[in-house]
Amino acid sequence: MDRTAPLLLLNADICAWIATGNDDPRPYVWTKTADQILESIAATALA
Repeated sequence: MDRTAPLLLLNADICAWIATGNDDPRPYVWTKTADQILESIAATALA
């Protein structure tokens, strides 16, 4: 396989995703509070 073939396939997949991404849009739903996210970041930074 040509070394550029995987990149061409990836590019085609990304273009297809972009073209159809708004056909059935869904809002992003946060599953944690801002405080929980910041606590997780702080704990990771200290590790």
